[in-house]
Amino acid sequence: MIIGGGIVGIPYAMIDAGVTFGIIMTLTCPILAWTSGYIYMTCKMIAPIQIETLYELGYYTMGKSSIYLISFIAIVCDEGFVMIYFIVFGTTAASMTKDLFFQDTENILTTY
Repeated sequence: MIIGGGIVGIPYAMIDAGVTFGIIMTLTCPILAWTSGYIYMTCKMIAPIQIETLYELGYYTMGKSSIYLISFIAIVCDEGFVMIYFIVFGTTAASMTKDLFFQDTENILTTY
């Protein structure tokens, strides 16, 4: 779903954000993802106990409440991805339906 949403969403985001800002964000996101992975792996290796997950790392460093915080952040991010995917796909599908089948009419299939 993430790959499909990316294929559909990147051109849409570039149109809305502009080419310059779109390219900057396209280059910034992988850099931030790599940096966060690097920090996680570094913390995992320097921890005095064997850590396998983010939950264990959070529990070891910040206590029991970090498990709930990490779970909440994961749920918010996952729900956001799903919402963005459906917004972009719905807008694109409505536009394509209107262009292909209903060029001169407005109805429930072509309103966005």
